Amino acid sequence: MPVVTGPDNEKTRLLERWINEHQTPLLRVCYLYLRDRQLAEDAVQETFLKAYRAMDTFRGDADAKTWLTRIAVHTCLDMRRGSWFRHVDRRVSLDMLPEPAFEATEDDRELTLAVLSLPDKLREAVVLYY
Repeated sequence: MPVVTGPDNEKTRLLERWINEHQTPLLRVCYLYLRDRQLAEDAVQETFLKAYRAMDTFRGDADAKTWLTRIAVHTCLDMRRGSWFRHVDRRVSLDMLPEPAFEATEDDRELTLAVLSLPDKLREAVVLYY
């Protein structure tokens, strides 16, 4: 079978690279917005789908991580606007968070809980900045 080349193959390779590099950080951001692991996983999947569809419009003015994070945040906000979202139990414990890239200390846990307890607007600013 011949090897497929061309723009679609290049787009697929780029998407695979983005998934490998950014899936876990995006999952953490989405989880902090949605407070539900399954919803966060859905949001990340939707983020990569939207990124693939809009890849031709990505000019590279910003880092891919910045672009993907922006898509993820908008996806999470869209999900939160849905009326069914108000009925989801979003109480969060640290063991429900996606695995960090490094071992968390007690200070890390306390900081995460403090960020999760912030009002939405303040939490959003902290998550996007850090």
